[in-house]
Amino acid sequence: MRKNNSYYIIIFQSTEDSIKAEKILKENKIEHQVIPLPDFIESDCRRTIRIDKNLKEIIDIIINYSIIYKGMYRVEFKNDKKEYYKI
Repeated sequence: MRKNNSYYIIIFQSTEDSIKAEKILKENKIEHQVIPLPDFIESDCRRTIRIDKNLKEIIDIIINYSIIYKGMYRVEFKNDKKEYYKI
């Protein structure tokens, strides 16, 4: 994945939902990465999906395939520190 000053993460309620999302993103050739859930976010699923671009396209895919997600965050690097903004 390309390194940017910001990226997005999608939080899922269950591991099953994250695996379904990962499979569908692969089928649609959407660049993504599975990463661990940040410690401060609470969820039963400890996997998140990181995306660097095409947020609207990914939201459309999530809606069209009825993927259940818990939330999304924009992650920015400021002064060598990650800052999280809930979308």
